[in-house]
Amino acid sequence: TIRHLYKEKVIKLTNLEDRVLQMDSLTSQFQDNSFDERNVILEVIECGNLLNVFPSHLIQRMQNLKQLEVQRCNSVEVVFDFEGLNIEEVRAVVILDHLENLKVEYLPKLTHIWKKYPRAIRGFENIKSIEVSWCGSLKYLFSLSIVKLLVKLEEVKISYCDVLEEVVANNGGEDKVAGDILVLSGVRHLLLEALPNLTSFCPKMKTIASSTQNLYTVNSRIEETQHHHLFSKQVCT
Repeated sequence: TIRHLYKEKVIKLTNLEDRVLQMDSLTSQFQDNSFDERNVILEVIECGNLLNVFPSHLIQRMQNLKQLEVQRCNSVEVVFDFEGLNIEEVRAVVILDHLENLKVEYLPKLTHIWKKYPRAIRGFENIKSIEVSWCGSLKYLFSLSIVKLLVKLEEVKISYCDVLEEVVANNGGEDKVAGDILVLSGVRHLLLEALPNLTSFCPKMKTIASSTQNLYTVNSRIEETQHHHLFSKQVCT
């Protein structure tokens, strides 16, 4: 069931399997027991006033989330916002370890899928598929520290993100990791379509992909004949 509490501007979500949210006045919070059910599939659609889909205090309570889709939310800037997260409380927890599929599309103001993820904690280790499209403010998909966590990632599709410059940002500083090689050993399918400003997969690092057969670039500055600019080496497994 989905219970709407209009006065408090709160939505109580229970039994979310295959449920859809379509409430424009949704602004910030789900109640604490919203994700008590197992294998939650959550679709957030046309929530025009929502800025952060999941702020830090909610992320800790979402261990049963299996699939997330966020679509046509014109104000959303961040999907997972870790700013203010109490690291000591979650240090022993694997954040969102049931999440397998993530899809975001038609989010014109989205700037971060993951924001300020603390390197001291683990998370997102079971994500298999990520699909991002029509996000006109997104400059990169992953930070380097995030992509290192995605050990089961098999499929990545990115399309129609006009300002996207890199798939993996490598800015050094706090996000710096040991070594200069990025290995995508599990990725079997990578689609990069209509990304007019894409110039690099991950700058300043050698990138090893698992297969050449399922890498597609369409209508991007980097075409299929220039894949060597995206990947330093490709190995078939």
